Amino acid sequence: MDANSQKIEAQINAHVARAHSARESLGQHYQALRHKADIPARVKEQIRSRPALYFGVAALGGLSLARFFRRPKNQSLPPTPKKSLRHWMIASLFSAARPTIQTWLASQVKKYIAQRLHKAQYPTASSQNNSH
Repeated sequence: MDANSQKIEAQINAHVARAHSARESLGQHYQALRHKADIPARVKEQIRSRPALYFGVAALGGLSLARFFRRPKNQSLPPTPKKSLRHWMIASLFSAARPTIQTWLASQVKKYIAQRLHKAQYPTASSQNNSH
């Protein structure tokens, strides 16, 4: 081999070595960037490292929100208007009639469904002629 080919081979080896070190460096940077971008994993890692601190922060935040949305003590609900005797009589009449109305309505729905199923299972001759 002559000196020129040895010089070229040395340059190629140097370029290969630089490319190899650059590839390793990029791999390390990629892993670091990937770790920084994985926020849920980082949060989980932080919580596991100091659970008491994060529990305290969560409890304090919950108490603060509860206090913020609480109604003031001196504010009372508006009084409900007095109901008349007529209102109480009508309300009690409907309350007493409600089970009867529910039973009647349920029987009517059952009859309707039974009629529909009967017509579907045993069609009449006129309904068969109309469908053709």
